[in-house]
Amino acid sequence: MYFSPVIRPNGGNAGFIFWHSRHAPDHDYHPPPSQPASRVTLALDGPAGAGKSSVARAVARRVGYIYIDTGAMYRAVAYRAGRAGLEVGRDDAAIGKLAGEMRFEFRAVGDKQHLFVEGEDVEGPIRTPEVGNLSSPVSAIGEVRRHLVAAQRAMAAGGGVVMEGRDIGTVVLPGAEVKVFLTASEEERARRRQEQMAEQGVERGREQILAEQRERDERDSSRALAPLCQAPDARRLVSDGMEKEEVVELIVHWVEEAACRARACAAPSAPAADQTGVPSVAAGRGTSCESEFAAPRPTTEGTE
Repeated sequence: MYFSPVIRPNGGNAGFIFWHSRHAPDHDYHPPPSQPASRVTLALDGPAGAGKSSVARAVARRVGYIYIDTGAMYRAVAYRAGRAGLEVGRDDAAIGKLAGEMRFEFRAVGDKQHLFVEGEDVEGPIRTPEVGNLSSPVSAIGEVRRHLVAAQRAMAAGGGVVMEGRDIGTVVLPGAEVKVFLTASEEERARRRQEQMAEQGVERGREQILAEQRERDERDSSRALAPLCQAPDARRLVSDGMEKEEVVELIVHWVEEAACRARACAAPSAPAADQTGVPSVAAGRGTSCESEFAAPRPTTEGTE
């Protein structure tokens, strides 16, 4: 089986991404020769509600990279599996086969990016709480993960990609030039999730969101296959009380710094420090996988 990814510019820094698994001999994807060598890859991981998606989109827009939402892919498999009447545990083989046959496209729709499957815009259906809860057990199916990880690696092969998920820096792209583990306190994540759902017209109580969030954290961090954890060489960024723009600014700096190293040029100036002389967003190097997200550990260790 191999993947044929195509990256097509779509008006400035927007992008169109397409891939389709095919039953054929293994094939190594070679990025287009026009892809600049200084375009690095950003792996952005973290638990649900940490703000990964909005931050990843903003960073990609700022640096002119393509944004890949891996969680949307697993949600799409969960959505299609549910629609086909397939159940996790009972029909794992069929769900894995389904994942290998799906064609995914990320398309620009207005000023947003939507996921299409076989030409169907599934952006709305895959964002429901029900599909979100199902996507975690679906992502733990070995054959599903094998198909999707292979596609994700192929899409990042040429650089110039911002990829977010839960195992990007540890499993999908362990060699990414920039790795960030974005997290926040349990309460802050629940608050953000409630606001996001309200914007989508979905009413959910804070306690219910907290309960679902804790269950998701436990499931994601304890699964045997590619659990949610911080890569040892990832920068840990705790976003409690921080504006999204501050988080984006710091990550953009790290990406530009890595791109400069790839070009062997002088690194850009770091974001302005506050009155304490410390960057406005707490950041540091992780040293081990983290399985507890209720009380993230802020740090001000050096980040290169």
